[in-house]
Amino acid sequence: MGLNVHELGFAYPTGPPVLKDLSLEVDRGEFVALLGPNGSGKSTLLRLAAGLLRPRQGRVEWDGISLDRMPRLQRARRISFLPQQVGSIYEHSVRETVELGRHPHLGVFGSLGEEDRRAVEEAMRRTEVEDLSGRNLGRLSGGERRRVFLAAALAQGGELLLLDEPTAALDLHHQVQFMSTLRELAGEGRAVLCATHDLNLAAAFASRIFLLHAGRRAAEGSPADVLRADRLREVYGEGIWVGPHPMGGTIAVLPRPLPTDGSGGGEDA
Repeated sequence: MGLNVHELGFAYPTGPPVLKDLSLEVDRGEFVALLGPNGSGKSTLLRLAAGLLRPRQGRVEWDGISLDRMPRLQRARRISFLPQQVGSIYEHSVRETVELGRHPHLGVFGSLGEEDRRAVEEAMRRTEVEDLSGRNLGRLSGGERRRVFLAAALAQGGELLLLDEPTAALDLHHQVQFMSTLRELAGEGRAVLCATHDLNLAAAFASRIFLLHAGRRAAEGSPADVLRADRLREVYGEGIWVGPHPMGGTIAVLPRPLPTDGSGGGEDA
């Protein structure tokens, strides 16, 4: 049991369809990378999977229960969602911000219990923000703030983690560190669906890839099955090289200069 998106269709009130007859499953123990060019529907799909939007057709279920029938507080306890942009809460300290992730679990008096404090400490450790604990969020760099928001999402403790470009503002070390954490969390039994534009991080860490194009599924499967040069060029256009990673065990996707003489450029490795 896990996330089940079945024949989903969605359009915003003033626009064309964003998602069309889309089906996707993410089981516990899976780390699925959601790929696709700008405008392909990745962020909308995540918001639907979090229950923040209602589909025009089809259904979204977690553990066989439609999100439409799941009480809001129960959704917040079971599903953690990190959007690309987080509202302004910059007057809080780092620790206070991470503690906000525990809000769905607090009792009537709203005080943190021992389990909540353990969840906060573990989330801060995994995102390497312990040393920032007492600092004001508004005085951090963009990458540091992003790590704090990631920690809050982890502290929330959802069985399903939905993340929209979580590593976009992070340096290389913290990109690798956080993607490793997501893979560990999947190994511990959570379901992880992460939208990213970094195809190399997806190839290195995801157990499965779901490729979106114009609101439809373009491909789904292992990184080796999905990240093929011919398929990626159909979705992203020319200028892509795909070959074996020099360290072995995965795939490398690199930009390739477009030819100027009409020859079509070199072949992939």
